[in-house]
Amino acid sequence: MYYLLTLDFPPPYNLGEKVLAGNIAKVLSDISRNDFTVLCRMNRRIKYNSVFIQGSGNEYFDSVRIAMRLRKLCKNDSAIVHLIGISYSVAIPILRAFKHAGLKLVIYYYMLEHYYYLRGLRRLLKSYYAPKFCSRLADAVVATSPLIAERLTMLGLNHVHYVPPPIDCEVFKPIDRFESLRRLSNRFSIDPRKLEGALVILYMGHVTPMRFPYVTVLKVLRQVIRDGFSAQLLIFTPSFRYNEMHAVKIRSIAESIDLEKHVSIFVRNVDQSEKPFVYNLADLFLFPALEPSAIDPPLTVLEAMACGKPVLASNVQSIPQIIKNGVNGFLVQSVNQLNEILTKLRKSHHLDYIGGNARKTILRNFSFDKVRESFILLCQL
Repeated sequence: MYYLLTLDFPPPYNLGEKVLAGNIAKVLSDISRNDFTVLCRMNRRIKYNSVFIQGSGNEYFDSVRIAMRLRKLCKNDSAIVHLIGISYSVAIPILRAFKHAGLKLVIYYYMLEHYYYLRGLRRLLKSYYAPKFCSRLADAVVATSPLIAERLTMLGLNHVHYVPPPIDCEVFKPIDRFESLRRLSNRFSIDPRKLEGALVILYMGHVTPMRFPYVTVLKVLRQVIRDGFSAQLLIFTPSFRYNEMHAVKIRSIAESIDLEKHVSIFVRNVDQSEKPFVYNLADLFLFPALEPSAIDPPLTVLEAMACGKPVLASNVQSIPQIIKNGVNGFLVQSVNQLNEILTKLRKSHHLDYIGGNARKTILRNFSFDKVRESFILLCQL
C-alpha cells in the first residue's frame, strides 16, 4: 500500500510543488495498481483514492492533522508513505510517529539550499539541520536532481536517491499552433495575426524580478525589434497578488518603450490540460531566472522541452546538466546575453532540430516510463 502525504494537491496548477506531487501520484498509482491513497487538504477534483481535511489556513496545523488522519487510517505496517511539500517544522515529529508505527518513509527534497540562504538565518538553520534529522528517520531520501543529491550527501545525509521529476510525455508533446490557438481561444485573447511570421517567445511562471527580470528582458526585446527582427513575447503568470502588481509594471514599461504590440501578459492560472497548448504557441521558451527559485530542475523547462521547444535559460540550478548549449537548447551566463542569443537565432534555421533534441532529452531521462523504473527500485529498498 502506498500513501502520498502532502499539504496541497492540484488543481489549480499554480505552484511547482503541486504539479510535482500530482506527477508523482500518477506514477505511484500506476506502480501500485490503484492500491494508493492521497492525503491532503480538501480538493474534490482528485481522481485517486483520497482522504481530506478541511484546510484551516495554517500549514503547520494542517500538516499535523493530515498526519494524524493517516496514522488512524493505516493499519498495514508494510505501507510506504511518501511525504512531499510538508513543512520542515512538522516533518520531524511526523516522521518519528510513523517510524514508531513501523511504516516505511520516503521524503522528498526538490529545492536547492540557496532558496533558504536568501531568506534569513531561521530558514538557513532549517535547511541545514532539518534534513539531517529527517534522513535519520526516513527509509529513503529522494532528491529531484543530481545537484540536490550531491548537496544532501555533503550535509551527511544517508540513503539519498536521485529520482528525476516525472513528465507526462503523452500530454506534453508537439501540437500544431493553429490547434493550440483554437483550444485556448475560450480563455485567452490571443491575436493569431500577431504571431504570424514572428519569433514567438514564451515565458510561464511568476514574474518577480529575480525570477523574471522583466526590465532587462523588455530592453533586449526592444533592441532586437529595432534591428528588424519580428518577435512576440507571451507571458503567462499564476493569479497571485504579487504577480498582478508586477504585471502592471510590465505593461507600463512595454508601453513606455513602444512594445505594447509585441508583449502580451496573462495573469491567470493555467490548467494542466491547457499547458501543452500554451507551450506549443511558442518557437522558444524563456527561463531567465537570476537565482535558484524554482523546483530543481524547473518543471516548466522540462515541460517545454517535452513539447519540442528549445529553451533559452540562465545558468542556474541544475539546468546546465540538462541543456547543452546549441544542441538541445541555449544557455546564458547572464540575462544581458539574451540579445546575443536572439540575434543568432534570427539567422538560424535550426530551431526545429534543437527542439527535437530537447524532446529526446526528456523522453530519455524524465518520461513516466523512465521514472517508473526508478520508483520501482526505490520501493524495493
